Amino acid sequence: MTGFIIGVILVVGHISKLTTQISLWPLIELVIDAVWILFYLIAANIVIKYVRSWPACGAVVFFGYVALLCYLMDAGIIIMRFMKRNQTPSSSGNESSSPDDRGTAWTTSEPPPRY
Repeated sequence: MTGFIIGVILVVGHISKLTTQISLWPLIELVIDAVWILFYLIAANIVIKYVRSWPACGAVVFFGYVALLCYLMDAGIIIMRFMKRNQTPSSSGNESSSPDDRGTAWTTSEPPPRY
């Protein structure tokens, strides 16, 4: 039930564009992913010892590890998106013409060289 409530809150946050206003949103998502990864890992490892007694527990263990992998992939996507957002590409895709990469032209009092 907790996962459902957190999921609904995350979906409402994305729909209402609340996620763009909170600068630490990727960190919040990573913490939620880390908590659920830990919970699914612990739960699947506890239930795995009952597979011999009740074969239906095999499905529980399988889907626990599938959920763990899904949360790992989600965390990886969040990390890649966060790293991509924090990169500072130049405006034209080429090297910047300014020494401080602020996008302004590099001007001096000397005339440009003639080639």
